[in-house]
Amino acid sequence: MQVLKVLSFERGFAQDPQNGYATYEYRVPPRVYDFIQFDNVREKCITDYAGWTKDGNNVEIGDCVDADALRWYLNEGSNIQLVKDVGQCIDLDHSNTTNGTNIHTWSCNGTNAQKWYYDGISKQIHSAVDMNKCFDLVNGHTANGTNIQLWTCNPNNSNQKWYFERATLAQPSETGNRIYWAQYPDKCIDVYGAHTDNGTNIQLYHCHDHPAQYFYLEGNTIRLNKDRTKCLDLRQSNTNNGANIQLYDCNGTNAQNWTYDGYTRSFRSWVNSSKCIDISNGGTADGTNIQLWDCQLSNHSQQFIIGN
Repeated sequence: MQVLKVLSFERGFAQDPQNGYATYEYRVPPRVYDFIQFDNVREKCITDYAGWTKDGNNVEIGDCVDADALRWYLNEGSNIQLVKDVGQCIDLDHSNTTNGTNIHTWSCNGTNAQKWYYDGISKQIHSAVDMNKCFDLVNGHTANGTNIQLWTCNPNNSNQKWYFERATLAQPSETGNRIYWAQYPDKCIDVYGAHTDNGTNIQLYHCHDHPAQYFYLEGNTIRLNKDRTKCLDLRQSNTNNGANIQLYDCNGTNAQNWTYDGYTRSFRSWVNSSKCIDISNGGTADGTNIQLWDCQLSNHSQQFIIGN
């Protein structure tokens, strides 16, 4: 009897079982852990050098084996903690976003230097310090010990693509995609009346075959498929809870950049990565407003599926 990929803290044991029964260990609470595989060569995984738990220990590539140094726990889909010592997090050295900055482990401290978001479309791991910076395998070399660094995100760069078994992945269509509410998949994100005027409201509406519900995902923008010069936009880059999301001319600003988080199935704003696209009050009625709100892992109002 074997249980893999479970992390726990409190433990207890069944003592003196009857004949024919096994002694087993209770683990409370169970927590699933992950291997972070290099997508191009999935026999290679991100590892903590020698499984050490000291501050500044290097993060690098190694053979994928079921060992302490390769087991990571994603806390709330942002902190990447070492299972052997969940007090140690993957950390961006001095929050430095210069290309080539080292990535190592450090005592967990809740700063953006230790918050990372897995993009379920590009398979990249973005830094919360600068969402335009990603995990990068130096020169794409897969020899054991090759360093993991920070580098400008490029969705076409295979050195930056990683695989998490439990993440939700999406492969957007070139001809348009609908964004379904995961909780009620008969409801979709919708552009009011399929209008293309700047400021047109974004709402929830029952899913139907209509141009108002088809989007083209290019880079980190969500474009209206019928007019790809129009993007989902955070009005005036306002990150207060309840800030409105509208349609606006695509302009390359972070107000129009969103990362589809493969762990939470949410769309995180590049203006503030702790804020997500949200259905107002979890309402199900047609016309319910789409807004910005604090990202919450268990909030069904922020969970979406990309499909056709």
